[in-house]
This record gives sequence, structure tokens and C-alpha cells, in this order.
Amino acid sequence: MVTLVLVSENEEALTWPGFPALLRLRELRLVTSVLPVLNTSPGLRIQWQHRMDTLRHGDTTTHCSTYQ
Repeated sequence: MVTLVLVSENEEALTWPGFPALLRLRELRLVTSVLPVLNTSPGLRIQWQHRMDTLRHGDTTTHCSTYQ
């Protein structure tokens, strides 16, 4: 596990230049976390495909629901 600390206490996390990269890494982790059980539920596959598509296309505005 990696712990990140902002360099400046005055710097907002959302405006930090590296924040978008962290969001993409988080999404990649979420997308890959369900791979072992992906074929156990058709609904899960639909949610996974939606997440995968948004990650591939760099879409940061589409909302993804939690896996069910």
C-alpha cells in the first residue's frame, strides 16, 4: 500500500497536478478488482463494462455506481 502526503498543507488535493492520475489509478484498481468473479453475475459484467469503457476513454464526468 502506498501512502501519499501532499507537500503543502495549503494545497488543495483537487487542484494538485497529480490528482487526475490518482483518480485514474483508483479506477483501474476498481476495474481490476472484480476480474476474478466477473463471470459470476451478468449484472456485474454490465457494471464492469461501463467502468472499463469510461476508463479507456478517459471519461471523468460519467458517474459509476458501486458493484452489486
